[in-house]
Amino acid sequence: MGEIKKILQVEDEEGIATLVVTILAPKGIDVDLATNFEEATAALGSQNGYAGLQAYDAMLLDMNFPGGNGADIARMAREQGYQGRIVMFSGADLPEAKEQTQDLPNIGYLNKPNQPDRIVLALQGWEMD
Repeated sequence: MGEIKKILQVEDEEGIATLVVTILAPKGIDVDLATNFEEATAALGSQNGYAGLQAYDAMLLDMNFPGGNGADIARMAREQGYQGRIVMFSGADLPEAKEQTQDLPNIGYLNKPNQPDRIVLALQGWEMD
């Protein structure tokens, strides 16, 4: 497990996005936020001011957001060669996230809401079952 310095968070709920930044910033983790499918795909392709896929040490993906879902973003990232940790961070849709990403490597799953330390540990690769 490597050190986490920068993540991509895909989240359409402002309160949750703000909470994650509040949790991660004091730990020295920078967060790029995408709030919909278009922004998430731009982030993967280094467009519209995003750092680009290889700049992210990990990703924290909501399952459902405007225009798409986290499983699609996870699959696109893996197809583009991304090897970092991806954590599906969802509420009621977590079983669906597991089903849709079970064939992808290095995927973690975390329910919303969750304890701050568990979010960091999940991004670092610790399994939370």
